[in-house]
Amino acid sequence: LTLEGIYIGINGCSLKTEDNLNVVREIPINRLMIETDCPWCSIKKSHASSKYLKNSKTQFEQVTNKKHSMDKMVKGRSEP
Repeated sequence: LTLEGIYIGINGCSLKTEDNLNVVREIPINRLMIETDCPWCSIKKSHASSKYLKNSKTQFEQVTNKKHSMDKMVKGRSEP
């Protein structure tokens, strides 16, 4: 498999397990695209990636999808 012309996207939900983190580490940086599911997918304390969030500014206030606000994350996955 050649990566020429191919980019690989990841998002917060891609970082739930140690296995997933190990896979992401193998993606060449020049082929990596960071996606966002904002405001739909937060990194929870149970996710393997949470240990890398040392700065409290990476944690945002969460509300239910019925109280959505532009400056807050939606708690949990709430896609239609």
